Amino acid sequence: MCKLSIIIPSYNNAHLLPETLASIFNQEFLDYELIIVDDGSTDNTKEVVERHGDRIKYFRQENSGGCSRPRNTGINLATGEYIAMFDSDDIMQPGKIRSQADFLDRNPNVSFVFTDFCDFRGDEILPSHITTCPIFNRLPKQKVGKDAYVINRTDAYETLLVENFIGGSSMMFRKSLFDEVGHYDETLEVSEDIDLTLRVAHKHDLGFICSIGHHRRLHDGNMTSKVEKIISRSLTVFGRHFNVPKSPAAQRRLINKVADLHGSLAYYYRETGRYADSLAEYRASLGLRPSCFGTYKAMAKLAVMALAKGSR
Repeated sequence: MCKLSIIIPSYNNAHLLPETLASIFNQEFLDYELIIVDDGSTDNTKEVVERHGDRIKYFRQENSGGCSRPRNTGINLATGEYIAMFDSDDIMQPGKIRSQADFLDRNPNVSFVFTDFCDFRGDEILPSHITTCPIFNRLPKQKVGKDAYVINRTDAYETLLVENFIGGSSMMFRKSLFDEVGHYDETLEVSEDIDLTLRVAHKHDLGFICSIGHHRRLHDGNMTSKVEKIISRSLTVFGRHFNVPKSPAAQRRLINKVADLHGSLAYYYRETGRYADSLAEYRASLGLRPSCFGTYKAMAKLAVMALAKGSR
């Protein structure tokens, strides 16, 4: 039994994993177990992990096609009171897990706490994620310590519907929380993080530590590089929340967000020559936001492109 279980799902990231592991082993907080769930890697992930001996609990399963199943596997294996998810290509910053574990210790009525993060590619580190979230930055926050805040669940939930201010490697939560809100949705290959955080925020206040907890690596292997999949799964996730009670302003924001997602998927289909699929998505967008002139303009361009192709 330990205070914290750190769970890393990994698929073919053996070349990046050593840097990630070093950033965790360098943390000053030591009351943790580290669980790596190998989601059917075909590289030398197992060999990289075994170099660290019993410092890591290693579990291998067949490839699931996404992060939800290995994360759930890790949760089921975990013995810690708290759970921290961390991606196998991210870099943990000093003090992250101590600050989050201390927050949960000091705030027994809060079950979920997250930190800020920065994206990076090579040597370039981008501005912090929170600085790109204007709605979140306007939310009222209860200060409960140095750089530590509690955010009302209604405010957090309604903001997450339109602005995702929580990163996948930013989260730490009480393991008992999963008994209430459920595990990661294994039908979602992507967008599983926002699905979970929406379910949490609908019922619970969120803790926030205003410091950089990790650097998120940007590279071609990221799940977020798969455009069609992430948009279509986002539509699935946000579509589930249309009938959840919320303020009229939040409902309007959600309608606009889903309409925009349909429009983005329509554009993707249009530019890849899938004209029938594109038309269906534009119609879905108009069904939610019938007065949007831009959508009619985009449909006109679609018609021109389809006619040009048909005349060849």
